[in-house]
This record gives sequence, C-alpha cells and structure tokens, in this order.
Amino acid sequence: MTEAKLSHALKRSCPYCGETPLMETWFKLAEGCPKCSIRYARDEAHYSGASQMVAFPVASVLGLLEGALIWYFFKLDILLVAMLACVSMVLFIVLFWPFALGIWTWFEHYMQPAIVGSEEPSQF
Repeated sequence: MTEAKLSHALKRSCPYCGETPLMETWFKLAEGCPKCSIRYARDEAHYSGASQMVAFPVASVLGLLEGALIWYFFKLDILLVAMLACVSMVLFIVLFWPFALGIWTWFEHYMQPAIVGSEEPSQF
C-alpha cells in the first residue's frame, strides 16, 4: 500500500488513492474506501481526535488572532470583541469540520499505515 498523502485528505478524498470521497455528508465520515479496502475511522474516538487535536486548536488560535486584531484596530469593547470571536470560531468549526476529519484521518493512517490483506481493524 502506498503512503497516506495529506494532499488527498485536504481534498476530502481517500488518503491513499485520492479517488474515493472521504465524507458521506458535510459532518459524516464515509465508512471506508472500497478501492483500497481500508476503513477511515479505526475506532469510536476518531471524531474526538479530529475535534480536539485539529478543529478546536485551529479555531482557538484564529479566534484569538481575530479578537486581538478587532480590538486593536476598531477599539471596540472587549466583551463585544469576545462575543464576535466566539461566534466566528463556532462558524469556522462548522466550515472546517470536513477538513479537520481529513487531516486527522491522514494523520492516523500516516502513523499506522493500513496493510492490504491483513486482518487488522483498519480493514473493512
């Protein structure tokens, strides 16, 4: 099996072949790739890893940066700035979610590559 590629995952396709869609819907990861015979989510904690290790840290850094820029340039009340930053962070997570799942799926498969024909849990 070839190495998992981040470029495929960012295009929301199979991290190995890049042909099969990674997502069934905007929020739901597909079960796996029929061409490569791999399962995308290897365990129940897959969504937790995508949210806690990718989506939330990126949204937090961008929200903090956005809040600092709004406060510095527009001199708004800090409470208003915090509310604007929180709303934009939630919207960002909704829009970024498929990409966060793609990045996390790539990371899991990069660290523990699937082996074709094996009986490991990554096969489906």
